[in-house]
Amino acid sequence: DGIDAAIYVADRKTHAILFMNQKKIESFGRDMTGETCFKSFRGNSKPCDFCTNDRLVDENGNPADVCVWQDQNAVTGRTYINHDRAIEWTDGRLVRLQIATDITELKTMEDRLHQAQKMEAVGTLAGGIAHDFNNILFPIVGYTEMLMEDVREDSEMGDSLKQIYRGALRARDLVQQIL
Repeated sequence: DGIDAAIYVADRKTHAILFMNQKKIESFGRDMTGETCFKSFRGNSKPCDFCTNDRLVDENGNPADVCVWQDQNAVTGRTYINHDRAIEWTDGRLVRLQIATDITELKTMEDRLHQAQKMEAVGTLAGGIAHDFNNILFPIVGYTEMLMEDVREDSEMGDSLKQIYRGALRARDLVQQIL
């Protein structure tokens, strides 16, 4: 009960819950000892498709390595990393021991980090495009200003240069917005 993980023991054949520590009881709101694990912990009517019971023993029926897996529990809505192992119970039978560590907050932080990395990549891309676009706009604005000094304002060419200049300034403002 002193460990910060939800622990339970279940019969590998009947799926009956044999033991729940205090953390597991708190996670599900009550002690479900004696009930069926797939019904109580998952709300299923049959054993879970991902049940590790068969992987917990080798071909000779001896305990195998720890089976580690991650899952979001549909009942609690929390994400856990689970460590399942076959152990010998007090009556000599092999049962499943599961130690589940709640990693919901860690997954949330991981998702936020991924989102921040995506946003950073988009920002870098937008900044690069904006910089290149500014390099294209700089001579358009500059040469248009120089030509406007040499051409009469009321001429047809003067009017066209004003339109080019206004368009280039709008594009420059758009680049600033992107940045």
